[in-house]
Amino acid sequence: MKILLLNLCLFVGTMFSTIQSQNISGNVKDSNSIPLGGVNVSVENSNNGAVTDFDGNFSLSNVSSDSNLVFSYLGYQTTSVVVGMQSNISVVLQEDLSELDEVVVIGYGSQKLSDISGAVSTVSSSAIEAIKPVRVEDALQGQASGINIISSGSPGSKPTVLIRGITSYAGNSPLVVIDGVSQSIDDLNSLNPSDIKSVNVLKDAALASIYGVKGGSGVIVVTTKSGERNSDTSFNFSTSVGNQSVVKMIDVLNASEYGAILNEASMAAGEGLIYPDLSGLGKGTNWQEEVINDAAIVNHSITASGGSDKTSFYVSAGYLGQDGVVGPSDKSFFNRTNFTTNINTDLTDKTKLLVNTNYTNIKGKGLPENGINSVLSNSLNFDPTVSPYENGSFGISETITQEIINPLAQIDNTYNEGNTNKLTGKIELQHDLMDNLKVTSRFGYTFVDIYNKNFIPLAFYGSGHNATNANEDLSPIVSVDAEGTIVSTHNRISESKTNYFNYTFETYANYDFTVNENHNFQTVLGFSIGENKGEYIGAFNEDVPFNSWAYADISAATGNASQQTSSSWQYVGRNVSYFSRLLYDFNEKYYFSFTGRVDGSTSFGTNNKFGFFPSASLGWVISKEDFFDDAPLDYLKFRASYGSLGNDNINPQFALISTFPSYTFDGSIINGSALGSVPNEDVSWENQVQMNFGIDTRLFDNKLSITVDYFKKTVDDLLFAPNLSLYLGTPSFPTT
Repeated sequence: MKILLLNLCLFVGTMFSTIQSQNISGNVKDSNSIPLGGVNVSVENSNNGAVTDFDGNFSLSNVSSDSNLVFSYLGYQTTSVVVGMQSNISVVLQEDLSELDEVVVIGYGSQKLSDISGAVSTVSSSAIEAIKPVRVEDALQGQASGINIISSGSPGSKPTVLIRGITSYAGNSPLVVIDGVSQSIDDLNSLNPSDIKSVNVLKDAALASIYGVKGGSGVIVVTTKSGERNSDTSFNFSTSVGNQSVVKMIDVLNASEYGAILNEASMAAGEGLIYPDLSGLGKGTNWQEEVINDAAIVNHSITASGGSDKTSFYVSAGYLGQDGVVGPSDKSFFNRTNFTTNINTDLTDKTKLLVNTNYTNIKGKGLPENGINSVLSNSLNFDPTVSPYENGSFGISETITQEIINPLAQIDNTYNEGNTNKLTGKIELQHDLMDNLKVTSRFGYTFVDIYNKNFIPLAFYGSGHNATNANEDLSPIVSVDAEGTIVSTHNRISESKTNYFNYTFETYANYDFTVNENHNFQTVLGFSIGENKGEYIGAFNEDVPFNSWAYADISAATGNASQQTSSSWQYVGRNVSYFSRLLYDFNEKYYFSFTGRVDGSTSFGTNNKFGFFPSASLGWVISKEDFFDDAPLDYLKFRASYGSLGNDNINPQFALISTFPSYTFDGSIINGSALGSVPNEDVSWENQVQMNFGIDTRLFDNKLSITVDYFKKTVDDLLFAPNLSLYLGTPSFPTT
């Protein structure tokens, strides 16, 4: 009996030692090792639960070892983990591709898409990789509503990006934010599209006003890829080779049709036939077919990523080569080489360091493809009765003079090259002061060095053509001007160097908290300072030896002193800003946000240095109301926003001092100078008021998603330079 009682006590003791309560802590991240804040962590079949903080950390007490922890987050697959004897649990949540709700990076924070009451469009990395664009902007066409992408077709050329139309005389390019650093639309060409994780387009004032004066034309927020912690180093290599071709050319007259029209015009003028034998002309030359070719495009990318428990890294290198469809590949091409490094490391348990660096080299040559006197314009209008080549030279028309020339000759006589080196990146510190309170300091920078060279040779396009600057044997044209001075034509060389350096320094705090379980708040408060500066120097000379591109160099040209000219400029602009935002939702049903930003800029005079740009928004998830239970829709949300944005893209910001020829005064040589314009101390911020109403709905078990937005923009105090009376004696100056 004693032995039986002893065994029973041992069994009960073992049972209680096995099923014991303990304290559990852990961390939740996504598949890219990015901490997930706001994840619900609950003990299954109990009221015991917690929510992860900014860094994805959580802690629970009194959790039995046989319990299951359930991790749920909108946009991610719900995951269950058996506690067992674990005291620290790390979980990686996988994205739920069937969920239409996802986390969207907005200004100085992120939100679930279902919580946003403004207008936003998102483009995923998978969509970008499927398109394989040359530039990131090209991937937005057709992927995001309200965005127009207008491309010239030249290799690597910067497209015009319009978010909800044209709103200003002073520039309509959207602000670009890459990994939190404010940049310009020009800086998108420094990114390898394969390095991008997501692109979010902020289209209304509720979302863009956190960027104040910079967000008047919309904001494109780009997030690049990062490594995954606690993972082995993985390598990925991708390559693609494609061919570009023109699908349809413009219908033009053939030689016989062209000759018939000229004959008709000549007869109407009382003259004889220009082409007596029309049938002998045949179809002649289709100049579009002569200048347009199939062109190759290649794209190579290699990446390495991984990490330890405290550090993650992502390293990539990429090359893109694109030939132009107009002209041969040695006259029109775009080559881009990228190197990217993203490092994320824990300095302490509460402090993180993020360092992102991107170096880009771009080389290219180009042809004038658009507009009057361009290659394409000449190919549409040049004489089809002329052969491309005649007696070893380019064909010349006897019926077309002055402006229209043989496009093949134009291509052959176009010489230029460009080389751009660009370094962009950020250094960022994140520190957790307390639960749900994080302070971030970020220094972002952009350095650009641009070199360009252009050579205009002596060329003969036919007698009387405006572009002709040489005799048929390519010797200079010599003439005598009205004053009896002998003048002659020359070839011409120009070289230029441009440097830009822009930086921003920002410090801001994020504080998220919940009151009585259903009242959720997200707040941001911070400031930003920045500087943009640049300088340019260009030199010009004439008489390049042998009229040859091979000798086209400023130092080799032999032009006299009067032909050697130079120009230069420099600029600097500074700004300071203070911003804040409050996001509130009640039980993920009712939403409210308020954003305000104060911007100060050196672009304006002492009377208008600062401007205030507020916005507010409301949201209502109608489908969560009890009366909606029997409705045929799976989801229905109403959104409304109202706010103001600005523009400080004033040009010129400063008037240069004009110089005059020297003169003798009191026996000394004096250089004359004068102010080039009248200052306008009252020029003010351009103010853009935006209103947006939107509806989001889902049907057929969330398989069909529909978003409809109505917006209205009203712009006051447009920045522009009006035409002034000559009696004022000064050039025009910016005003509103």
